[in-house]
Amino acid sequence: MRFLKSVERGISRIKQHFILKKLVKGVGLSEVVEKYRSISNNSGTIGGDSNIWVMWLQGEENMPELVKICYNSIRAHAGSHPVVLLDERNWKDYVSLPSNIIDKIEKGIIDRTHTSDIIRSYLLKEYGGIWVDATILMNGRCFAEFCREELRFWSCRGKTERNNVSRGYWTSYFQAAGKGCIVQSFIYDAHIHYWSRTDTLAAYLLLDYIFWIGFSSLPQFREVVMEVPVSLQGELMKKINTLYTESGFKKICGEGVNFSKLSYKRPVTLTTAEGGRTMYAFIKEKYLNK
Repeated sequence: MRFLKSVERGISRIKQHFILKKLVKGVGLSEVVEKYRSISNNSGTIGGDSNIWVMWLQGEENMPELVKICYNSIRAHAGSHPVVLLDERNWKDYVSLPSNIIDKIEKGIIDRTHTSDIIRSYLLKEYGGIWVDATILMNGRCFAEFCREELRFWSCRGKTERNNVSRGYWTSYFQAAGKGCIVQSFIYDAHIHYWSRTDTLAAYLLLDYIFWIGFSSLPQFREVVMEVPVSLQGELMKKINTLYTESGFKKICGEGVNFSKLSYKRPVTLTTAEGGRTMYAFIKEKYLNK
């Protein structure tokens, strides 16, 4: 088993090496790195009343039930942070992108996932705040308890994942930053540089590769990322169709657990095969059936 894991890790590292080489030399992200070598991190902090950014391009009225549950949980735990929902009708009110990038988005050359990556980095570098994926369920703790206002950058940081590009230091679906944060500024500029020079996607996890280039090349980038403490997230999605009990829910979403990442693409049920109330039924009652 250890041998197989070692082989898997080796193959993964080789693949990552070739993609990184293509991005740095082939597409020229080395130019962006050089630009940032002399830039210090003079960003602000996340703050206690910065915006929480949530994006669902189809609009709130078209959210699947699970997404609406998550969105309501975000609003319920926002505290003093205003919640801004971005959709197809309003995101351009907050985001100003180069015309060539807008053209590629409208033509579908840049898909929704990678458009979201560009929008996220723009918002966080331009305004600061907290970006939350629309399928994040807040477990009871307010944002201020872990997205601490004095931090310059925050992301969900877990245990080291040797095979992942991110190595567990960050996630795309939950990030926060102060206005002008070097992390988000670099990520934005790298995306614009990349998509201005090509119409093809080098890797689905393009954001993670760009993040790793900044993290491994720029000490001031790495410094703010390493300030972030490990953050616990629940594993509710694995248990969502199991029998709800108060103790069982607390075990996976209780003290010290900040949030759970869910998925609306997986089937959910309100009752177990035996007719009992599921975990999903509980969160639906809590955040939707009021």
